[in-house]
Amino acid sequence: MKKTIFAATVFTCGLALLAGCTKELQTPADSEASGNETTATSRRIQLTTEGYEGDTKSSVLDNSVQWVDGDVIMLSSVQWEGYSMIEHSEERQVTVANGKAYITAGDLITGASEVFAFYPTGVIVDESGWMIYFPSKYDSSIDGNGRQVIALPMMAYADNSGNDVTSLEFKHQTAAVKVMLWNATETDLTVTRVVVKTDNYLLNGAFSLTDEFRYREPMLDYTPESDNDSMTGRVDVNFPGYGESGALVIPAGDDTKSVQVPFYPIGKDQMTIEIHLTDGTNPYIYRHKASNPALARNQMMTAKAKLDLGGNMKSAVVNLTDITRDYEAQDGEILTGTLGSDYALTIPDGATVTLAGMTHNAGYGIHGIECPGSATIILAPGTVNDLTRGHKYANNGIGISGGDGLTLTIEGSGTLNVSGGDG
Repeated sequence: MKKTIFAATVFTCGLALLAGCTKELQTPADSEASGNETTATSRRIQLTTEGYEGDTKSSVLDNSVQWVDGDVIMLSSVQWEGYSMIEHSEERQVTVANGKAYITAGDLITGASEVFAFYPTGVIVDESGWMIYFPSKYDSSIDGNGRQVIALPMMAYADNSGNDVTSLEFKHQTAAVKVMLWNATETDLTVTRVVVKTDNYLLNGAFSLTDEFRYREPMLDYTPESDNDSMTGRVDVNFPGYGESGALVIPAGDDTKSVQVPFYPIGKDQMTIEIHLTDGTNPYIYRHKASNPALARNQMMTAKAKLDLGGNMKSAVVNLTDITRDYEAQDGEILTGTLGSDYALTIPDGATVTLAGMTHNAGYGIHGIECPGSATIILAPGTVNDLTRGHKYANNGIGISGGDGLTLTIEGSGTLNVSGGDG
């Protein structure tokens, strides 16, 4: 499915209801031509599409949504055996023929009491069938008309107790953050990644199917009710790199481009927006933190990012030789130079940091690098990086200190020399 989003020239901050883009699944008569054979154990379901309605100035303009041949949805069914609930999920590929889109349901929904469908398939339903997990990373691109293309999470539900389900209405299941981009520099910039982060969202990233959803209203009920439903939320939208097809290029002086990021419904909190970009030679990071209103499902916040080296846009290259304190590397940074042995170097949870010819000979009781959560280290090609101890009582060369279940990923073709003290 292609979700196309036109850039708008509206520079406002606030909330707008995302109009209800819907998709209907209908069972056509067996006599309709589809190119697929229909049998007693396979149900041919037609997919039709309706676009957004009721756009506002701060919502996305001129949207269109259409199924594309080869799209894949996740079709799930729920069956009850006594008081036990059994959930089955299988992928179904979309076939487009004669201007119509179809899936073959097979016998997955036969005998099922309820039917769900998800797009994209990165949405996960747990074994109980009551908790839904949405993706935290999305791939996006720019089409030939300059529009953003991104697959926003949608879900459909139907009571199938009579085994005669004829339609499933797809509804958006996230909030959204729309970032207006203004290139205030004199150089064209290519955006490679947009990250939205907050410390306050609901239910640890999983959303519960409530009785209100299952038995009365076909929608998820997870609007934040207080500032106490707090966990760290993060969503990444990745674009093709510099010079690649579908890259998001912001010409010098241009203020008409925008990016939409799906996000979890959240309570009122501080929100950080990060934009990773390059001019083809030098990498940069735009980072801004601001208060935001609560965002419920199907609501959108708009914010304006002024890309200016005199403001919140900084070089992504950090020379550690210039650092005279403990340093926490930020997501997307490229570390060079030598950090003093008496200073700690930390990579925060979820961050990806590149080592490009850096040295940290850790002193007494200090890690070469400390990771209080899961992190990724990239070794830049052709570089040698040293995390060798600078004191016999130094701590670990790389210390993972956040507890069990964490992952440190080290990749890239550069060299990493690591040794620790008594840690």
